[in-house]
Formats: sequence, C-alpha cells, structure tokens
Amino acid sequence: MTRFNEKTGGLMTRKITIRLDETRFSELDRKASEIGTSVSFIVRHLVIRYLESEKRLDLHPRSHSGFLGGD
Repeated sequence: MTRFNEKTGGLMTRKITIRLDETRFSELDRKASEIGTSVSFIVRHLVIRYLESEKRLDLHPRSHSGFLGGD
C-alpha cells in the first residue's frame, strides 16, 4: 500500500470520526496488526479506492445498483 503524503496523496489536514460495531472494529484492528499498519491507514486506503471507483463509474455511466446508495 502507498504511503499518503504531499507527493503521493495530498497533505492530510482533515480529521473524521466513524463508528463501527465491536466485531467489525476487532476484525479491522486484527487485520491492521497482521499487515503491520494502522486502522487509519486502511480506512484512508479504502476511501481513496471508493472515490476512484466512483470516478470510473461516472466516466462509464451504468447502474450503481448494489453499490453504496444504489437500489
């Protein structure tokens, strides 16, 4: 996974809070420990993947069915 900084992902100046149930957080925390990274890094990575995926969907219009917010 790429490290995020000014050159590779922008300067990180904004902070958000999310809530997860205990089971999902434990799974995420365990996975982060297994691969030697932080939960925050994984969440940032997934947000970027989601946004890039949305850009591709916008370039190639099709149904968002089954995706977040889709029917």
